[in-house]
Amino acid sequence: MENSEENKLLKFPCLFPIKVIGNAREGLLDDIHDCVLSLTPGFERESLESRLSSNGNYQAVTVRITAESQEHLDNVYIALRRVTGVKFIL
Repeated sequence: MENSEENKLLKFPCLFPIKVIGNAREGLLDDIHDCVLSLTPGFERESLESRLSSNGNYQAVTVRITAESQEHLDNVYIALRRVTGVKFIL
């Protein structure tokens, strides 16, 4: 898909949910919050939704950001991949 087609799918700014799945550990929510806050000023920790897997090994975190552009969204994804313990980003 061409970049111009992608831009037609999303109109910026827009509210965009990102699901982050990582190893369950103390501090994961704080690290995700700090990561997103560095790229999205005003992002509030209280907006994060978190759930542990049935065995408690993994934690799924839903992050809802106001994406200002495709570049902004891409930068958030790239930064989240660097958070210790993150396995998947959807």
